[in-house]
Amino acid sequence: MGQQNGVDETSVVKLHSGNGAHEEMDRRAIACFDQALVDVGLASDTSLTQVLHNYFAWATTTTMARYHRSADDVPTASASLAGLGMDCRLKADS
Repeated sequence: MGQQNGVDETSVVKLHSGNGAHEEMDRRAIACFDQALVDVGLASDTSLTQVLHNYFAWATTTTMARYHRSADDVPTASASLAGLGMDCRLKADS
């Protein structure tokens, strides 16, 4: 993480993998995300907050929760976007 060229989705999924099922932690993460939307002043835009909530909840309970047994089970290339030839890296702060 924090590489000059960014962090890809596979690396992030590996960070969240191999620790068994964690539904309670997922629910808490989603609640924290929702509160962060309120904290930054987005609560008044209900359409935006609903879309952001839905995406974060989906990613938390699917992509980030798929490999309970081991981080080694995560495929090398991101199955969701890399196969489409898209740059899936999150740019690190300079």
